[in-house]
Amino acid sequence: MSDSGTAQAAPAGSILPDGAHEPGSQATWGPGKVGVGILALLLTTTFEVGIVSVFDPDLNSLAARLVTQALLAATLVGIAFVVTSSSGEGIAPARTLGLRRPFRSPLGIAAAAYVGYVVFAVVYSTLIHPQQKDITRDLGFGHGAVGTIAAGLLIVIAAPVSEELFFRGFIFGGLRRRLSFPVAGLISAGIFGLFHYTGAGSLAVLPQLAFLGLALSWVYEETGSIYPTMAIHALNNAFAFVLLTS
Repeated sequence: MSDSGTAQAAPAGSILPDGAHEPGSQATWGPGKVGVGILALLLTTTFEVGIVSVFDPDLNSLAARLVTQALLAATLVGIAFVVTSSSGEGIAPARTLGLRRPFRSPLGIAAAAYVGYVVFAVVYSTLIHPQQKDITRDLGFGHGAVGTIAAGLLIVIAAPVSEELFFRGFIFGGLRRRLSFPVAGLISAGIFGLFHYTGAGSLAVLPQLAFLGLALSWVYEETGSIYPTMAIHALNNAFAFVLLTS
């Protein structure tokens, strides 16, 4: 799905020139379609959980949890591509969702964003002591080699790829076409944080995750690509996976 064409120059601080107005691409969307996509996600995931619940009402089995998580990842990607497509165009070109070469080196920007997030997380954790749910065992870690591999793939690969496409490529990208970066970044970051709500016990960790979402939006803003944000997200999830399972 990546764009193999030559990277195009773009001004600093703008994902638009290489996205909404790219030659050969008519795909464009704004806050309205972002709202439609979020609603579609809620309805689709509710339906999917309902189907899985027919076979396992409480989603207690490992198979039910793995299927539900895999369906969620696929749904995030599918909605991002379908909702961004223009009438009569079919599936939106991958580059419109940020799957394209960065228009500047992402290394320094990515490093600054992740270091900033780590500093925030350390300070926030010291002050608030949030308790983040350990989903590694829910997804199969400790249930043999197959369960461990499945958990690792879903957490370290599937989640970063699907969530970056949906939250940065689709939500932030759509909001940014109508709003300034601070507004679009904060709104998309808040939605990203709320996406990880799993009950009252998870409330304390949501601001930390929202800050990560804001940092990733800034990386996309500055590089015009979600490949760096996927890499940061995967790295962060890999660190979390190792810490939770060690």
